[in-house]
Amino acid sequence: MIENIFGDSVEVPSLLELCIQKIQDNLETIRDLGKINDKLLVIILDKCPPAQLTLIERRIGRVIDTEDLWRRHCFNTTFLDPAYTLDANSTWKQLYNVLEQQYEEKKKKTGENLRKIYDSAANSKKSKQIKVLNFNPSTIPAPQRSFSSGSKASHTGRSPVVNKTPSYAPKPGSQAAAYAGRKVPTISPSQPKLMAKVLKEFKKK
Repeated sequence: MIENIFGDSVEVPSLLELCIQKIQDNLETIRDLGKINDKLLVIILDKCPPAQLTLIERRIGRVIDTEDLWRRHCFNTTFLDPAYTLDANSTWKQLYNVLEQQYEEKKKKTGENLRKIYDSAANSKKSKQIKVLNFNPSTIPAPQRSFSSGSKASHTGRSPVVNKTPSYAPKPGSQAAAYAGRKVPTISPSQPKLMAKVLKEFKKK
């Protein structure tokens, strides 16, 4: 312990601690760690994440006791009961690999379910959108109309022929009513005298 210029006590790291810190900061670039003893290696690997710890164990070239490190990773990354104990034939590293695999499977399944929900919502929203159709009324053929003989005059522009000869019924008791049921002979207009005579004789009857 030493005092700084402000009079506060400051702990000075040892040379070993400085070396360990330096190695920890450069683990990615240091390739040869096989000459470091196991006890010191465990201290160096104390802050390594699981993926980096696995990689360094392969690079060391020998088996070292890192069970305490893997045990801590198991409890830090999963919700294990603090009183959980391993089977006799299992290791903490094996347990971590199993838990990591289960976690990845659950994450993948959750992602797929969320993707399905999102796609379903997107399709539902798309089906409710208003669609603009390119409609051209001129492409529809005009219906063909058929007219009866009695209604042709109104569509050809010609006025219907109207019989202007008035038709009337004779008054009861009149002379015309008396001859209404009789057959009137047809008289040729070339015989006016004969026609007058015949009409006179016809009236006498």
